[in-house]
Amino acid sequence: MKTRIYTVMLLAGILFSCGDDFLDRTPVSNTTADAYYKTSDDMVNAVNAIYSKVAGSGQYGANYLQLMEYRSDNVKNNNPGAGGGVLYQFETFTDVPSNSTLSATWLSMYQTVYAANIVIGRIDDVTFKDTSLKARLLGEAYFLRALTYFHFVRLWGKVPLVLTEVSIEESAKIKRSPVAAVYQAIETDLDSAIKKLPDTYSTADLGRATSIAAKSLLGKVYLYEGKYPEAQTILAQVIATATSSGIPQLLTNVKDVFSISNEMNKEIIFAIRYLKGNANTDHANWYNSGDSDTDLSAITAAYSPTDKRKDLMALQGSGSNKCPLKLYETPISNRQGTDFPVLRYADVLLMMAEVLNSQSYDANGLAFTYLNNVRTRAGLTAYTSADLPDQASFQKAVWNERRLELALECDRWFDLVRTGQAINAMATVGYTIHPYQYLYPIPQKQIDIVGSDVLDQNDNY
Repeated sequence: MKTRIYTVMLLAGILFSCGDDFLDRTPVSNTTADAYYKTSDDMVNAVNAIYSKVAGSGQYGANYLQLMEYRSDNVKNNNPGAGGGVLYQFETFTDVPSNSTLSATWLSMYQTVYAANIVIGRIDDVTFKDTSLKARLLGEAYFLRALTYFHFVRLWGKVPLVLTEVSIEESAKIKRSPVAAVYQAIETDLDSAIKKLPDTYSTADLGRATSIAAKSLLGKVYLYEGKYPEAQTILAQVIATATSSGIPQLLTNVKDVFSISNEMNKEIIFAIRYLKGNANTDHANWYNSGDSDTDLSAITAAYSPTDKRKDLMALQGSGSNKCPLKLYETPISNRQGTDFPVLRYADVLLMMAEVLNSQSYDANGLAFTYLNNVRTRAGLTAYTSADLPDQASFQKAVWNERRLELALECDRWFDLVRTGQAINAMATVGYTIHPYQYLYPIPQKQIDIVGSDVLDQNDNY
């Protein structure tokens, strides 16, 4: 039976109560909050509440899929009426600042940041008999805050950088920080998380962030920043751990990675965990496909007939509630409990292949080895230097492999943007887009709360 850390917490009302500022949370002077964070158990619950928010519908439970995957050339939304037309804006690049999904996601993410700030700011006031537990909880908070800001900076660019608990009055004065400052904060958080988190957990705590997850995420952050030597160094540590201990590892059969009976397997480095049958721990059918809804024909057509990953795109279920095998579980009332993979070892190998090639092309180097490890696992023929004779051809190959391997896992849109492929890729599926649309508009609701002199809008929105 699955063990889940994403449970409804009694303190949820304390952590996530709604106000009118852009962070939408209670002030730190709230006497109930001050009275709560007193014991190690309180801090465990506080960290669990961060995970719960990340797993909610404002983030991985629903909205991230719309903002990160439907936006790309992998998935098409053929239902103009979905979400009252709000979701269709992401498909057609007609986003407006009043979009309610953007506002809900922004709010959920800042609630996550606030919850992490509570743990980071208050944990030293709590007495722990087990100092390793204290370190671990702090590391988890750093990791989840870093993950959230990594999404923030890729979705909106400059955002308010809030790294401590602040009052409502103070929050109303915090302006957007430069992208470089946000990335620096992410790096710092992940460095702290790496030092404090364990490599593995017992079964009861599977799903919590590990030092391997923090290293893998930091490698991805460096990749996005173009810091290739730094990315190589940290990803090499993950690969070295995999070589010496067998965790993480690339499973032999790619379908086993996504089997509902094999969740949190050795390839999964970090996943958002769910449990079917409880409204507070499950999620709606992902990439739900009815007669006029989600269309996976573009990504399905990208696979060769012999690619074992193609079957993972096949729709399962019946009627108007079909969803792809990759993320499918027989639902209860159209609700499922499949986990969402955030970081996998296959991703690490592909990142390392890209990082190595970005620094120098080597016809007999490890970049080919890592790329081919993923490719041959899918049943495809290994690339040789005859197939990819130079740096540019290798680069295109690894980008394409990322699309095929990580389809539906919320990487494609960001990969298109960071590699400069977005405009051409979207043209192939019928959309003419412009560079300003690499970012979403700042939610107008949040601008109205604090004023445009504090929270300015992204260009051309």
